[in-house]
Amino acid sequence: MLHDWNDALTRLALEGDPPTGRDGHPVSLRSSTGSLADIGADDLAGAGLVTASALLDVLTFDEVSAIVRACVEVGTPALFGLSVTGRIELDPPDARDRVIEAAFNAHQQRSEQGRGLLGPTGASVARNLFETAGWQVASADTFWRLGPREPELLDEWFTGWVGAAVEQDPALRADRASYVARRELQASRGELFAVVHHLDVLASPR
Repeated sequence: MLHDWNDALTRLALEGDPPTGRDGHPVSLRSSTGSLADIGADDLAGAGLVTASALLDVLTFDEVSAIVRACVEVGTPALFGLSVTGRIELDPPDARDRVIEAAFNAHQQRSEQGRGLLGPTGASVARNLFETAGWQVASADTFWRLGPREPELLDEWFTGWVGAAVEQDPALRADRASYVARRELQASRGELFAVVHHLDVLASPR
């Protein structure tokens, strides 16, 4: 079952031949569309696992609460991966890194169309809600390690990171050009490395 708020995306995901399981048989796929704040136990009926990647940090408290409540009601384990924690490590360091990081994190927790996003707190909120429900919860720090081996990915991540920070705090525009130029030069020489911290959460009934 694929669930998303965007019907066009779910239709796209269902295109082509269905995936196959270990036994070689096709895996049945179906989709549903709607707000995660409205998801309930009926939507998870028959599921053996609820899983998502890079999701919790772009949800609201009500949406995460609804997901946790639905999982608990049907007793379905859940695995959420790659939720950002807001921590970034850049090598070589620059004094401006922390300023950009703070602005980016504020952007992640902005209010968007009336939705107050959890941003870097999303994974910890889900973990706490599952624990409050009496579930067994394990969490692990996971990382993106970006560098010369993935120059395009490093560039795409860095551009988006700085862009979101400047959108959140326009005062950063004054120093943006010199900061970006320095980082781009380091990247072109294979000298720039980034570690993007995430938190994975696994929850299951006791």
